[in-house]
Amino acid sequence: MIGLFRPDVTDFRKSARGRLRRWQRCRTAAALLTLVSGFPATVPAAEAAALQDGDVLNREHLLASATFFGDRVTDLVTERYAARISGRGFEMTLSAPKPYAADPRFETASAKNAGTVAIDRETGLLTGWTAGAPFPVIDPGDPDAGAKIVWNAVVGNRGADRFAGRIVALNIGAETGVESEQIFEIKRIRYRGALTAPTRHPDDGAILDQVISRGIAPPEIRGVASQTTRFADGRPASSWLVIPGMGPAMEAPVDAWQDDIEGTVQAGDDIGIFGALPTAYRGFRLRGARPLLVVANSAGSRWEEKASSKQRRYPLLAAGKVPPWNVADTWEPRRVYVVEAVPPESHRYGRKVIY
Repeated sequence: MIGLFRPDVTDFRKSARGRLRRWQRCRTAAALLTLVSGFPATVPAAEAAALQDGDVLNREHLLASATFFGDRVTDLVTERYAARISGRGFEMTLSAPKPYAADPRFETASAKNAGTVAIDRETGLLTGWTAGAPFPVIDPGDPDAGAKIVWNAVVGNRGADRFAGRIVALNIGAETGVESEQIFEIKRIRYRGALTAPTRHPDDGAILDQVISRGIAPPEIRGVASQTTRFADGRPASSWLVIPGMGPAMEAPVDAWQDDIEGTVQAGDDIGIFGALPTAYRGFRLRGARPLLVVANSAGSRWEEKASSKQRRYPLLAAGKVPPWNVADTWEPRRVYVVEAVPPESHRYGRKVIY
């Protein structure tokens, strides 16, 4: 999900304030962001084991500087993931890298952008872009390389042009496993950059996408609804929130995207890794490229909504293992860019490193 819905709740009664906070906390479920300050140290070993497809990466492999497809595993995880593996029992089932087939329409649209799309020096916005990755070729020596990579991530192909379905946010106890669930209906429409049949909007050409969400369960969030609109012309995202029994829809402040998400150490634009437009940041720097273990070809079902028990509803959670948030999915090495982003001075972060 994109955006953060955080109206001023100063005059709300206590029950409404609590419902709003629970709503904000649940919106972090779809986000995945790792902040790093360096790279993990390795421990020399007389002979490093070479891990194979299907092996499970654990603490002992980090200590022994084991390798996978020619790279030390200590170089394949971020510092935060290394800490989770070493100190909290997190494990990764390894997989050989597999091809990931992009939509041919996306590849065609991206190829047409080579040499024709640019970043406007005055506004920081894109010029000449209609769809696909704005910058299909990245020159590491380009001073704008970092910004171009982020633009590719923000307006490139981030899923289907239209999506309607349900998502779930989980609270997982270290000893008890899944303790509670929050379920939402989500509808998302991409306008600018759509690869399928053109979708028209009264504000034609200026809107990137719109996301509408509604709480389904448990009862305390049922009916809580929100709508966020992101613009391609530099305007701040527009966000509205409806809480049953609290009157008409409320508009969030224009800078709500950078507010803290209550109950977490994240900011609103961490949702979807980078939820803001690049123009909202002061600058970007390409720090280089590195191999990284990622879930690029997820296997199996993530959510069996009609299953009889909480544990059975989430097949990817490694039931019976500690910690219970171990994910029974496969991780494969990929070459990724490392970009350092400099937020506005009002942001909670001094910098943000993204992959």
